Parts: sequence; C-alpha cells; structure tokens
Amino acid sequence: MGKDEEFTAFVKRFRPRLIVYIKGFGLSTEDAEQIAQESFTRLWEKGIDSVPPEKWRFWLMHVARNLALDMLTERQKLNKHNDEVTEGLQRRTLNPDEEYLLAELFAEITELLNTLSDRCRAAFLLRVLEGCSYKEIADRLQMPEGMVAQCIHRARNRARLALKP
Repeated sequence: MGKDEEFTAFVKRFRPRLIVYIKGFGLSTEDAEQIAQESFTRLWEKGIDSVPPEKWRFWLMHVARNLALDMLTERQKLNKHNDEVTEGLQRRTLNPDEEYLLAELFAEITELLNTLSDRCRAAFLLRVLEGCSYKEIADRLQMPEGMVAQCIHRARNRARLALKP
C-alpha cells in the first residue's frame, strides 16, 4: 500500500474519532467536521512524508485542538463585540416609536445573522463592524479569501432580502 492509500485509509478510520474529540470542546457537529477536514488538509499540505504515519494521529489532534480553541476564542470576541454594540445602542435615549422600530430592526438583524454559519457571520461582522479587508478576515478566521468573499456576499444578499421595505 502506497502513502496516498495509507493516508486515505487513515482518514476513513480516524475521522469519526477526531470529530468526537473536537465536539468535546463544545462545538457543533458541523464545526467539528469543518475543523477535522481542515486538520487533515493541513497534514496533507505539510506533506505526509514529513510526519511519520505513527504520529499522524497525535499531530492531527494537536492541530484540531488549536483550531477548536481558535474558533471558540473568535466566538468569544464576537459575543463581546455584540454585547458592546447592544450596550451602545441602549445608552442613547429613544422615544417609544424609535425604541419599537429599533427593537424590530434589531430582531430582524439578529434573526438574519443566526441563519448564517458561524464563520460567515464572523466574516460579515468583521467586514461591516470593524471594516476589515477580506485578507485580514481570511487571516483572522483562517479561511481562504474566496470563502470570505462568498460568505460576505451571501450575508449581504440575505440582508437585502430580509430588510426590504
């Protein structure tokens, strides 16, 4: 069996265990699958010859752990940012009509954001609220720029549809 076949067999055998390990960090199945895929991709890109096969498992668990912790940290930052925005909106005194309209708008925006995947929501918020470039977002979220562009495009389209008068 060649290295490629050995790696393919390893992925099929170890992938379910890696996903369970990642879910242990409190992440969803979707997030765990995404991190597992990214971990296997990084091993492949590093070069399967550069890591002995008997160490693939430990190398992958290390990478998956770091990716899971990065995702959780990014979510904490987003939650903190959302709290700061909410706090800022609450400080300004509004008349009852403005409060009602703002509450409706906030509910619509929150509902819209909740329809996006965590990564797309993060990319969109980084672009809109912090003015980050696609490259900065890609670096922060560890995803390709093309995926960042796709996420932001998808979020904007959903926003246009949801917020049409």
